[in-house]
Amino acid sequence: MQAKYMVLLAAGCLALAGCSPTAPPVEATRLPGTAGGSGQLSNSGQPALGNVDQVGDNKQLGVLSSFPVPSGDVTLSGWAVDALAKSEAGGVDVVVDGNPYQARYGLGRPDVATATNVPAYGKSGFSFVLAAGSLSKGKHDVIIRVISADTKSYSVLRKFSIDVQ
Repeated sequence: MQAKYMVLLAAGCLALAGCSPTAPPVEATRLPGTAGGSGQLSNSGQPALGNVDQVGDNKQLGVLSSFPVPSGDVTLSGWAVDALAKSEAGGVDVVVDGNPYQARYGLGRPDVATATNVPAYGKSGFSFVLAAGSLSKGKHDVIIRVISADTKSYSVLRKFSIDVQ
């Protein structure tokens, strides 16, 4: 029997934008390949364009592949786009220990639109919160998947692990 995860989606802005969520979190469910999720999509093999800005309290991620996180809520946030289509992605999924969950996608990222000089990237932000107690202590594998704008495939943005303290 697979462990059940309680996942919360955070509404609002990303930490880099300097604002806090504006709506209460919404309980999410695991994606068994439902529409909008990457569960039954194939990996395009194309490199993803985006960045993971925050994992828990860690905001200076660099090339690290493992992040210690406290046993409370764990926030993952960043931005992602479909570079081939030069548009927002079809969504972002966070895969935890092999189970895909849909992140909240479409959050404002005017910094990305300005830096890339592509106005269509202005709502490319994503945010995802694992609720306190949803993961056991120890190491957990995480993959951030960027769903293509046409929702026919996904690209892997980043793989890392979190170590719940």
